[in-house]
Amino acid sequence: MDSQETTCFFYSKIPPSNRRKVVGWGKVTEYREENVARAWELFGLGNGANSQDEMLERLNSLLPSDERVGNDSLIGVNILDKIVGTDHFSAHA
Repeated sequence: MDSQETTCFFYSKIPPSNRRKVVGWGKVTEYREENVARAWELFGLGNGANSQDEMLERLNSLLPSDERVGNDSLIGVNILDKIVGTDHFSAHA
């Protein structure tokens, strides 16, 4: 990424009502692909879930029912800096 370029990433959560809500944003400092298990190992609660199983549930809730994400599936990982949260923000859960 060019040092002069700024990429802002808005992130959302899916509360029990199944309605996505923007809960914060941050500056993307790095993008990479990791499998789900490795992403959990590296970032734990920073993935926005209380457990690896919950992370899988959240990922799968975004996909059609005939597609499934598993522990070995590759996912995109945005490394963020200068994170700002809204009133609905929680570091996890």
